[in-house]
Amino acid sequence: GEVYTYCPNEAESWMSSECDSSPGDINYDGIINILDIVLMVNMILDDEYDSLADINEDDTVDILDIVNLVNIIIQ
Repeated sequence: GEVYTYCPNEAESWMSSECDSSPGDINYDGIINILDIVLMVNMILDDEYDSLADINEDDTVDILDIVNLVNIIIQ
């Protein structure tokens, strides 16, 4: 089936494809910051998957993605 992603910044809130967002911008607010890290950690704890959180594109959201996200933030 189709995966629906909530896009708060889009005119059409529910879309059948992913929002225009950068990898790591998990809450789609246009900013990659600590809030995205918190969401990623919760996603890992809940065993969820989102391609925006899969920064190293290995089809798994895990600690390696957190490390990559932290590196993006501190650059």
